[in-house]
Amino acid sequence: MTNEARGGQRRGLGRPFWHLWSAATVSNLGQGASAIAFPWLASTLTDQAFLIALVAVANRLPWLLFSLPAGALADRLDRRLLMVWMTGARAVLVGVVALLVALDAMTMPLLCGCALALGFSEVLFDNTSQVLLPSLVERRQLDSANGRLMATQIVADDFLARPLGGLLLALTLAAPFAFDAVTAVLAGVLLLSLRGTFRAAATGPPTPAVPPAPSVVPPAPPVGPPAPPVVPAPALSPEAEPSREADRPAGPPPGGTAPGPIPGQGAPDRAAPGRAAPGRAAPRPSMRAETREGVRWLWSHQLLRRLALSLALTNMASQGAMVTYVLFAQEVLGLGPVGFALLSSVTGVGALAGGLLAARVVRALGRARSLLLLVVVQSCVFGATGLASHAWLVGAVMSLLGFVVVLWNVVTVTIRQTLIPDRLLGRVNSVYRLLGWGTIPLGAALGGLLVTVVEPHWGREAALRAPLLLTAVVLAALAVYVRLRLTQRVIDTALEGAAERS
Repeated sequence: MTNEARGGQRRGLGRPFWHLWSAATVSNLGQGASAIAFPWLASTLTDQAFLIALVAVANRLPWLLFSLPAGALADRLDRRLLMVWMTGARAVLVGVVALLVALDAMTMPLLCGCALALGFSEVLFDNTSQVLLPSLVERRQLDSANGRLMATQIVADDFLARPLGGLLLALTLAAPFAFDAVTAVLAGVLLLSLRGTFRAAATGPPTPAVPPAPSVVPPAPPVGPPAPPVVPAPALSPEAEPSREADRPAGPPPGGTAPGPIPGQGAPDRAAPGRAAPGRAAPRPSMRAETREGVRWLWSHQLLRRLALSLALTNMASQGAMVTYVLFAQEVLGLGPVGFALLSSVTGVGALAGGLLAARVVRALGRARSLLLLVVVQSCVFGATGLASHAWLVGAVMSLLGFVVVLWNVVTVTIRQTLIPDRLLGRVNSVYRLLGWGTIPLGAALGGLLVTVVEPHWGREAALRAPLLLTAVVLAALAVYVRLRLTQRVIDTALEGAAERS
């Protein structure tokens, strides 16, 4: 990316960051409004829990199918323009939904198809926005920048947009989708005002999946048995780095990070083995080869692998609980569209506090305890919600969820942006989110299926409470894994290794 975009040393976060912040804020206002409208629209077309769950499955399925190509594209194309294209695609898609609803022509197959197409655009936009940030702020500002972006995202999405979406739903069912289309266009215009070129740093030689013998930084002692393989599957996103020698050999750093060339570097004096001589451009590897490199890099990194697996289970369990939340709100809590929108927005209250205080909380508790806090609080929140019958009680505990979700995201995104070389950032980030978000459609399907199976035996209300209670149990078990495997020692060792290579 150009120096114009980076802006050199500065005290604050800088104008480029606030351009991105403004675009994200406007975009999240529209997304939050339509996020309320999609499940409500589905509930007007059917009362079958599994069919309503299919809409969420369709929207999240692209995270499983398209995350890896999305990461490779983010490392090949201008990241700002890629985000602009995706805001345009979103505007067209939600505009089509608004038109079909206004003409009373919407059906469940059409709704699932629109949700699927929208999911593909969201994968590209969300992954690219996370890897764009390190080119706008300095490394020391990452916690602060991520905290502000994530607080804004959840506050705009949940705290502001969802009540607005409920009011728009009360006017007409098509209104939230039309509003989302308008805000998507405005977000694209704001992104175009961000000056500079935002391509990944110059590509170096492929990073080996198995690092060479340790010669610079010794590996950290193993903390436990390697994590088991998972079925591939955010909720719960830096700075101009100093110049470094792009082809400097390095052994495996602490935490199991695979070495690789670091961006921000001129060409070496002599061509490294296997590279084209100076003055001759080396052929770029295929997108498939680049994607494999990103997969190998993340899986060889102990800390990032464990974080991705933890996120995968968290998101799968949480989505299983929330996929029928609209039916729980309607039938158990007795809420209408405005009440449901207000209930869904309370996480924004905690998110605002989480975004503003995240950096301080991380300094006070440490990164490991901050991560553990999310899992413990999530388990308690879903357990209390599954037993509650009053909307005010559900709202009170859900507000806690917003705080810890932002805290988790600030910690994990900053870790990724710090550890992953810029030239690999799009691909490795997409692999991480494939594992973390690719389980969401599976969780949605299992949540809807659980309600369908339980209802004939224990009744409708018990069936709607079952996913919430089961999620509480699963997250309680995950808290034990996080406590044992995501320790402060593992995190510090990985970050120190990255700092030594800077």
